[in-house]
Amino acid sequence: APIFECTKQADEVIRWLRSRTYLLALLRDIQTSSPGFQGQPKTVIRGVATRWTSHYLAYRRLLELQPALQLLARDSRLYLSGNAESHAKTRQMLPIIENGLFWHSLTNRVKKHLEPLAIATNVTQSDNCRLDEVLITFGVLLHAFDSLNDSQQIIKDAVIASLEKRWDKSDQDVFIAAVILNPFIRTQPFQHLPELFTPAAIYLLLQRLWTRFYPDTPVPADFYTSVISYLSEDGQFATLSKTITAVTNAAKAQVCEHVYGCVYRCVCYSAPTFCRALRRPVLSWFGGTIRFLENPFPLFTHSQFIYIPSVPTRQIVNGCSALLA
Repeated sequence: APIFECTKQADEVIRWLRSRTYLLALLRDIQTSSPGFQGQPKTVIRGVATRWTSHYLAYRRLLELQPALQLLARDSRLYLSGNAESHAKTRQMLPIIENGLFWHSLTNRVKKHLEPLAIATNVTQSDNCRLDEVLITFGVLLHAFDSLNDSQQIIKDAVIASLEKRWDKSDQDVFIAAVILNPFIRTQPFQHLPELFTPAAIYLLLQRLWTRFYPDTPVPADFYTSVISYLSEDGQFATLSKTITAVTNAAKAQVCEHVYGCVYRCVCYSAPTFCRALRRPVLSWFGGTIRFLENPFPLFTHSQFIYIPSVPTRQIVNGCSALLA
């Protein structure tokens, strides 16, 4: 497959560069002395099998180094060090570095496929990841691969089948309830299936979970009233919207706004689907439900942490309501 051929070539280039400190020194010198390069010089990263996202980071770094590597391939100092064997290996690597199709495949196949998986890994393994974020992250993954073109059908089908398999085996009630009970999201992802997510159906869902979590405690008499009040924003939840606005404004003042070092992904929700044959929800609820916008709802991917502000989510949904009608 072309994608495996591309990753094989990328791994060979990385091993070649990492095996010779002279080449790494030349690469650094090119970045510090040639015009057009800014910031600290970058070095080559090698993927490690036991580190889940390291291969994605290695290929992304190789793409960042493409201009410097292409200058390296034409550098007169390239053969000033090494022996006949190392020079022969260099001659094997140069056609790969100078091959535009290799860089195109690395960008539009390898990086494009690994990036959503790497982000999802960072999100779901973080210490502060919540259940609602897990379900939304699954939806982001499904949308990312469902939007691939027909030439990548094998990858598309394999990833989506894997996601659906794991979603089918998950405790779906808990994940769905976690989304609904997030006051910044609530029923927005499911608003186009009102027959499945009526207030009564949501109450029964939460009642089932109450019975599971607190088997020795009867469901409170006012539980139904509380659920309906929460969904309709009245009674004790009458000030929910104003509270959300206040919390949103406070959070904006604390959330990182700069672009450097961050990965932005923006999501909102539209019509879910339902597997009638299985008579249970499937992850394809989110097939086409998550649309990428230009800005809000960033996933901030820093070297030390990942932070997903849930606060702007409802604003995005409300702002895109006209598009999702």
